[in-house]
This record gives sequence, C-alpha cells and structure tokens, in this order.
Amino acid sequence: QINASSFFCYPNGSWDNESLNIVKRTGYHGAVTTHLGYNSSSSDPFLLDRIALHDEISNSPQLLWFRLFQSIIK
Repeated sequence: QINASSFFCYPNGSWDNESLNIVKRTGYHGAVTTHLGYNSSSSDPFLLDRIALHDEISNSPQLLWFRLFQSIIK
C-alpha cells in the first residue's frame, strides 16, 4: 500500500546517485526534490519535481497563483 510515508524528501532537495540508490534500496516508492515543476507519467519517481508552498505563499492568493504560473512556464 502506498501512502505519504512511502515517499522520501531529500534534505534541502539535494541528492546524488548514492543517496538515490539508498532511498530505492530502503523501500521507498519515490522521492521529491526541490526542483520547481510538474511531473508526468515518464518522470522518475525518485526525482520528482514539486511546487513549494510555504506559509507566506499559501496564505496569499496572489502569491499562490504566481507560484503556480512559475511552475507552468518552467
């Protein structure tokens, strides 16, 4: 069964081949980086992009829309 605890978040979004292989061997189903963007069915599940939404962004509709726009044009 896949749930939120089945995914790893690289500290500060930093990863290398060694950490990627360790995460895979540990049994996680995937991992997220801090690269801004969307993922597709062809995305590597252990190098997933994401849209970071911190308090100052998620509490402001204007900043939220701007962050979503940034990810679209990337």
